[in-house]
Amino acid sequence: MRISRSSIFASLLTAVIITAVYPIISFAGSWNGWIYQNPYPTSKALRSVRFITPQKGWIAGEEGTILYTENGGDTWAYQESGTKQWIVGLYFANERQGWAVGAGNPNEKGVILHTENGGQAWVPQDGDFYSNLNSVYFLNDKEGWIAGGGGVLLHTTDSGRKWQQIKILGLTGGVASVYFIDTQTGWVLTGNEIYHTTDGGQTWDSSQLDIKNATRMGGEIYFTDKKRGWAVTGDPIIFSTEDGGKTWKDQFNYASVTYDSLMSISFGDDKRGCAIGSRAIICTEDGGKTWKEQWGAQHGNSVKINNFKFELLGINLISPTMGWVVGSYGQIMKTEDGGQSWKTTTPNSECGNQVFFINKKTGWLHGWGTPFICKTEDGGQTWQKQDAGINVNSVFFVNETTGWVAGAIEQRTKGHVTKAWGAISRTLNGGKTWETQSKEIMGGNNDQYKGGLNNVFFLNNRTGWVVGQKGSIFYTEDGGEHWKRQRRSNSELQLRAVQFVDSKTGWIAGIKSPEAGGWNGIVLHTTDGGHSWQEQHPNDDTGMESLYFTDKNNGWVTGKSEWGEFSSIYRTSDGGKTWKEAGPGVVGSLLLAFRNSQGIVISNKGWFLITKDGGTTWNQARIPLSKGPRYFDELLGNPR
Repeated sequence: MRISRSSIFASLLTAVIITAVYPIISFAGSWNGWIYQNPYPTSKALRSVRFITPQKGWIAGEEGTILYTENGGDTWAYQESGTKQWIVGLYFANERQGWAVGAGNPNEKGVILHTENGGQAWVPQDGDFYSNLNSVYFLNDKEGWIAGGGGVLLHTTDSGRKWQQIKILGLTGGVASVYFIDTQTGWVLTGNEIYHTTDGGQTWDSSQLDIKNATRMGGEIYFTDKKRGWAVTGDPIIFSTEDGGKTWKDQFNYASVTYDSLMSISFGDDKRGCAIGSRAIICTEDGGKTWKEQWGAQHGNSVKINNFKFELLGINLISPTMGWVVGSYGQIMKTEDGGQSWKTTTPNSECGNQVFFINKKTGWLHGWGTPFICKTEDGGQTWQKQDAGINVNSVFFVNETTGWVAGAIEQRTKGHVTKAWGAISRTLNGGKTWETQSKEIMGGNNDQYKGGLNNVFFLNNRTGWVVGQKGSIFYTEDGGEHWKRQRRSNSELQLRAVQFVDSKTGWIAGIKSPEAGGWNGIVLHTTDGGHSWQEQHPNDDTGMESLYFTDKNNGWVTGKSEWGEFSSIYRTSDGGKTWKEAGPGVVGSLLLAFRNSQGIVISNKGWFLITKDGGTTWNQARIPLSKGPRYFDELLGNPR
């Protein structure tokens, strides 16, 4: 069976999975045009969450990420923060007025952002100091407080147009949290000390928390009235006070259990509250007299939801029944029963972060090196696991039933990988069953065959190639029943992507000498079906990540520097004999595709470049959020 050029474009190369605002991109050669976001809405660590109604709320975290929902978290929209720093604290006084604070780089000021329109625009505010900022709290839309490292405590009465630094006698360490119950009464937490004011911050009294080893500088305080409050400090203890902070008692101690690092606490009323840490959610229904574990993991591990590990970082309860928790890898959890049960809004996390769609309904999702893949037949609404028989790095389907996965079979000793062999499996029934094909590639004890495979590509249901570590290139003419090695093993080569335009003409993109500490880009080209390969060098200082050719002559590759600080696009019109830079790529750009003169480059930082003149000029735009799969034509303004 021969598949036409127009039909294989819809399933040409391993697809990209985009993880929302800052997507993760697969090591695809080129890409078949389908975009899918998982986890939704982001894969970035989320540190802070703030809802003002059951429907309207914001989440924020890594690399300046701020996201907004107006339907209780069913869908999210990104908001441009204008910073790449961590957003650690978030507070909204109402639907329009909000503040976000975060960490500054060395020799840079801490981040203070303000919005007057619900986050449609965030504007920096100047605190005129150099420090990381940890906490923000506003009593109304005018008066608020910010706390941070180096004993920083800031106060404003004009919505942040001017910030006044407040000095607390004896305070030198970082302030983890600030909380005010009214204009006069407030508290700040620093290490094992809590400072209390009853005159709007003019004078402060201090009290000690009974912590044997007060080395942590994190935590949070929360008060329901002038007398009753709670504190967590990064240790496995919850402290409480009933006299406004003059004295504190150990209300709950995890020291004898298996959890640690309680970092955030919130109450929906004076009875119901929850505390979270890196590995636990515990809640109370009686004002802290008793606490009950809701989620947890053994010491040294992370919380698991749907078998996916992550860290818990922020909590916000807005009523006795409703609240949210956020954490690493973009995890968002919601409770509607006061913390008795939690539902994750990113249920497909364990399925991985790379995808291949064959049409708008049918697609496969996998991780880098995961021992299974997941399949959807309803456009990503639900996913079912499939055992592929190997650890999967790449997937390719020629139709809804016939496909291959490439990766590795690993040998482990005491949990560590000691050996890895390249491996391929094939399905003829849409993934219901998989058969491992790659005896030749596994190669028994022959070292030259060892190492994982990174990318698989098929022209039709019989002719295909796989490439991978140590310069591995293998070829099949019978659908994978037999694989032939096309090039000697080379430990200096790490091959990332492969594409053929016909049975004779193809290219491979990769990196030369990665194991020796180098990062030299390389393209291999064949005109005889892979029996011989010639080296091409678009740029020796840029590792080649993806490629796309429209015919035997015209093609593009994207590359990036070793540490990802810059990326570029290169173009050829003579089959790769000569290359020229076709413009800078967006940072992290990895995948590209073309249709006639229109092309697109996708970044793993949430941006894409588009060209409508064959690559002469490029325009940059943000990848819009979407729950379902989309074809790249939609990003070019050409709905399918």
